[in-house]
Amino acid sequence: MKQNAIIKSSKTGMTIHLDPDASMDDILLELAEKFEKSRKFWGRISMILTLEGKKLSVREESEIVNTISGHSEVDILCLYDSDTENNSRNDLIFRRKYMELNQLTGQFHSGSVKKGEIISVEPSIVIIGDVYEGACVESSGNVIVLGELSGTVKAGCCGNTDAVAVGFLMTTDDVSINGISLSSSGIRFKKSNHPTAVMIQNGELCVKEIKKDFFDALRHKKCW
Repeated sequence: MKQNAIIKSSKTGMTIHLDPDASMDDILLELAEKFEKSRKFWGRISMILTLEGKKLSVREESEIVNTISGHSEVDILCLYDSDTENNSRNDLIFRRKYMELNQLTGQFHSGSVKKGEIISVEPSIVIIGDVYEGACVESSGNVIVLGELSGTVKAGCCGNTDAVAVGFLMTTDDVSINGISLSSSGIRFKKSNHPTAVMIQNGELCVKEIKKDFFDALRHKKCW
C-alpha cells in the first residue's frame, strides 16, 4: 500500500517525505494515525522537522506541525529547509535552536579531565575535578571547573556571548568565550588563588574574581 507520508530520521532530527500527489487531508490523516500509534515510541522529545517531496504553503506546514503535536508529545522546534542552496543558513539555524534548548539544562562530569582528553558538549557543564594541561573542554554554554583549570576551555561556542568559564583555581590563559581567548585579547593573566571567571562584558573579554556580585549577575545571564 502506498504511503502518503514516510517518517525517517535525519541529521537534524526527523524528516517526513510526502507523496507529491497526495491530498493534504490524506497526509494529515495518515500522520495522525502514525504518531498516535507510535506515541510511546517517540516519548517526550524536542526536535527539528524537515518536510520534503511536496511543495507546501505556510498554512499546510503549520497543519502538519499541529497534527504531530496533537497526536504525540513531540515538540517541533522549527522547520528545516531541505533546499541544498540554504544548507549553510539551515545549519546555523539548527545550531542556534539546539543551543537555545540545551541552555535550559546542564550536565555534570565527575572526575578530572586528563591530558589528551577532549569533552565537547552542547549544554553547560560542571567539571567536578581538575582540567589538566593538554586537556580540552568545550561547550555552547558555561564551563565550570570545581578544581584546578590548567588546560583548555572553550565556552560559548556557536555564538553564545553570555556564557562564562570558571575555574576554582585557574592557572592558564587558554580560555575563550565564543572564540575570543585571553591570549589573543592581550590580557595579562595572573594565577589566582581565588575562584576566577572569564566572561564578555560590554563587548570585551574580562577576568573577574568570583564574589557575590558575580553570582547575582550570572543569575540574569541567558547562559544556562
